[in-house]
Amino acid sequence: MAVIAGVLGRAGQRGQRRRLKAAETGEVTWKNPTEVGKFINLDAKLKRAEREKAIEEAMGQDWEGSQPELEAFSYFQKQRDQAAKGKRAPVAEQPKSSS
Repeated sequence: MAVIAGVLGRAGQRGQRRRLKAAETGEVTWKNPTEVGKFINLDAKLKRAEREKAIEEAMGQDWEGSQPELEAFSYFQKQRDQAAKGKRAPVAEQPKSSS
């Protein structure tokens, strides 16, 4: 019985390593159910529309003398885009504080 448990344990470890490696490269081995896929697509469209509205509102503002705010806006916009792709912006790209 111990031999069987050992063999199954090792197989589980190899499988876990394989799945983690695939996850690092973005390889997906499953498909979401149809309803989940529809929700994800709808959510992405709503977020995109929200971002476009925020950009339009921001472009209508007078940004003269507001360079730190403009840099922060650009930084957070880039963060949101990269988060949607599963990435994070490097710390060096974060806006400098004005204090």
